[in-house]
Amino acid sequence: MRRLALGTFLACALTAAIASALPAAGGQPDFAKTAEVAPAAEANQARRCPKRFGPYGNRNWPGACWRPYSADSPFNRRVPANPKLLSNSSAIVDRLVGWDEVQTMVAGHSESGDDWDHPIYYGRRSSQRYRVECTRARRQCEVQGDVVRIPGGAKPASAGDAHLGVIDQTSGVEYDFWQVHSKPSGGGTLEVSHGGKTRIDGKGLGSNATAAHFGLAAGIIRAREVRAGKINHALFSSIRCSSGRAVYPAAKGTTAAPCTSFGIATKNAPPLGARLWLAMSDAQIKALAVPPWKKTILRAMADYGVLVGDTMNGNGSWGLQAESGASYTSFGVKDPWAKLGARVGVPSDGGGYYFDLNDGVDWSRYLRVLHPCVSRGSCRR
Repeated sequence: MRRLALGTFLACALTAAIASALPAAGGQPDFAKTAEVAPAAEANQARRCPKRFGPYGNRNWPGACWRPYSADSPFNRRVPANPKLLSNSSAIVDRLVGWDEVQTMVAGHSESGDDWDHPIYYGRRSSQRYRVECTRARRQCEVQGDVVRIPGGAKPASAGDAHLGVIDQTSGVEYDFWQVHSKPSGGGTLEVSHGGKTRIDGKGLGSNATAAHFGLAAGIIRAREVRAGKINHALFSSIRCSSGRAVYPAAKGTTAAPCTSFGIATKNAPPLGARLWLAMSDAQIKALAVPPWKKTILRAMADYGVLVGDTMNGNGSWGLQAESGASYTSFGVKDPWAKLGARVGVPSDGGGYYFDLNDGVDWSRYLRVLHPCVSRGSCRR
């Protein structure tokens, strides 16, 4: 089982996805003027990106072009030409590659009991109201006592981390929860181990349901994006263990799970918040003998990079985060990852579809680790 650390207190995994609508010009969502209207047909939503956020809900989910957070969020910054590398970039890559192959992305298994991903829901004025009760590190839990609007059918992910993210479409606040223990029918007390919050028109930082304190919507890969052939944001990664330090955009002072905790040397292990980058051109990716769905993910790694947001408590190597199908199956809708997996013919077993991310790429040759100034947008030439 995959257990991931949350700050110095908790163990956590990574997040799910949605977004603050970002127009082509980089405008921001207008929460005050967003009307509570009946859900539009999905076909209408897919035609273009709306100019403001929502309102979203059951069977009216964000289209493929949507992404969370503001244009200056580190998750929405493109990697510049000739980006600055960490001085030990090559050594960190050697360490990552030496741990093992890139982990297969398992998706479409939201009802199997093995879902470690992040479901994201959309609260409206009419949604049921829950008062948050944190059971661990209560004094450090910023959402303790908050009242949150959550759709009645919303369920946490099925595995031990039991993540649940909800966007309050009235306030524009994203609430992120780790280990949801109790969500009674009809509202009441939402009992969680811990949680945090961030604004979906902000940078997606400062929440507290992943080790790096990223929002649960940050960097997750949605099936709709892959099917459309374009992912316009950085991706979220968890790694075997960390160097024991954090760099921007991870929260200052967070450590996740240092390699020393598992009897593994920390030298040249990635720090929490590290930005991995696939140094390949569009032409090089196009020429790879890999399926189109994988090329879409690889282009995102080349255009935006991958931010390290969590650890796997000494297990595995490193991998990417997909959107939890619970966002859909909670309402009786088939998981879009299952539909995509069946369509593109990836292997399936036990309710999950296995998307091989490792094969077909020379990771030792093309993977880099960027300097934190790239995520800040502050590098000097």
